[in-house]
Amino acid sequence: MLGFDNSAKRALFEKKTLESAQSIEDWSRKIRNLKDEVQRSSDRALQCQRLVDIQWIEIDVAPLLDRVATIDRLLQNLREGNIALREFNR
Repeated sequence: MLGFDNSAKRALFEKKTLESAQSIEDWSRKIRNLKDEVQRSSDRALQCQRLVDIQWIEIDVAPLLDRVATIDRLLQNLREGNIALREFNR
């Protein structure tokens, strides 16, 4: 390393520079991957919380179908019992 020719020093410096750049790129990729994983975990936790917040009445359609059937029956009874509505229905 000592002497007037610095080509060996320059080659070593260039090698270390490339190794450092590669190391920086590797760590940057690892950081991006970790950030992505944290984001996915956060999204998953939010989705789980939304599921926990749902009440049974929001997903149970049987009472709603019963209510629709009752309204249909009421409308049918009204149509059959009212002459004006029967004529309008025709």
